[in-house]
Amino acid sequence: ICTSNNSCSVAISNHSNVLAANYNVEPAMQAQYLVCMIKKTMMQAQVTFEDIDYLAVTQGPGSFTGIRVGLAAALGIITVSKIVPIVISDFEVLKFLIKQQLKGVNVAFTIINAYRNKVYLQKFDFNSSSSFQAVLIDATEAVNLILNTKSLSGCAGNATKMIYELLVTTTTTIPNNIFFLPRFAYYDARPVCRLAYQLLASKQSYSTELSPLYVCNRNFKHCELAGR
Repeated sequence: ICTSNNSCSVAISNHSNVLAANYNVEPAMQAQYLVCMIKKTMMQAQVTFEDIDYLAVTQGPGSFTGIRVGLAAALGIITVSKIVPIVISDFEVLKFLIKQQLKGVNVAFTIINAYRNKVYLQKFDFNSSSSFQAVLIDATEAVNLILNTKSLSGCAGNATKMIYELLVTTTTTIPNNIFFLPRFAYYDARPVCRLAYQLLASKQSYSTELSPLYVCNRNFKHCELAGR
């Protein structure tokens, strides 16, 4: 289930093979369409809840209402079934897409629009075991952070175009080690399925906590589903 980016998408996969997927681009309509889309996708894939082992759902950051709708639907499903939730941040989905698209990439910048000239940003270094916290920063700060990176880097997310346009006004030449991937400004539930399978196949840890992810004051902040 993917509802973070102001749209609504559902996909079902068998391992990494997507059996069926549906996508609705109408903004802020997740509450109206999600349940019907789940039923439709299950019919297309010819599965029941008893056939499903895991449910992957995005937790943001992104559309406040959309995130809560997706997590609430996931909570309802797992409450009445034996399905195990896999809760994935949108940063992780973008990181996965960058890694899939750019061979040999060293650094991923995942950039999500926070509006008012601010962005949510998380940096991933594929050659380091250290982790970087997600931050809420001004768009100009994001540009400087990207420009200061010398490694082969990929940038993706729905704020990528804004950052690119700002970068063009900042420097006369775009560094040849930085690649912008505008095609991943928006994505559906298919890469969410594939990422979840990758986590399971490689026996990596994952979250099962159905809570929205917010980023504020340069730090992660989790809010309970029943919160405001």
